Amino acid sequence: DTLVHIFIPTKKVRLAKSDITVVVKSRHLRIELSSEETGTSQFQMDKPLQKLVVPDECNWQLDEGGLYLHVELAKKDTSSEGEHWKRVWDGHAQTMAPSAEERKQIKDMARDALRAEAEEGPQVLDASQEEKLKRWKELLPGVNVEWGDTSTDSVQSHREDALGCMDSASM
Repeated sequence: DTLVHIFIPTKKVRLAKSDITVVVKSRHLRIELSSEETGTSQFQMDKPLQKLVVPDECNWQLDEGGLYLHVELAKKDTSSEGEHWKRVWDGHAQTMAPSAEERKQIKDMARDALRAEAEEGPQVLDASQEEKLKRWKELLPGVNVEWGDTSTDSVQSHREDALGCMDSASM
């Protein structure tokens, strides 16, 4: 991805473009939201960025009728090593956003899981499960109801499998 997206809510006050100051430099971002309506500053951030951006390719806009400021920062380094930003501003908390490599690993795991599920064939239900499924289908006509394992044991097992794959891939 070549852009970093920042969304800032305006605390339920509709802002106009004249209420917003955005100054982008190659390694610095200043954002100020102040409402003429209330006469107060809604948000202010003036800090160095974690990585370099291309100021002439950065943009901002108001979304949802002025309830959100959406800032797009154009990354200077879009190589696979440099594209992932752990944080926007120096000193801020690290994001949970996966890197390009982690997104690829997740896609590969999902594809492999679907392939394995297809090879296993359809799940065989016991009589109790068949009865429950029949009742749900009767209660929800026109809705596609199928049986699936949503137990916490199943979720935990899949989570551990995924984390194990990600740990071994990052070594």
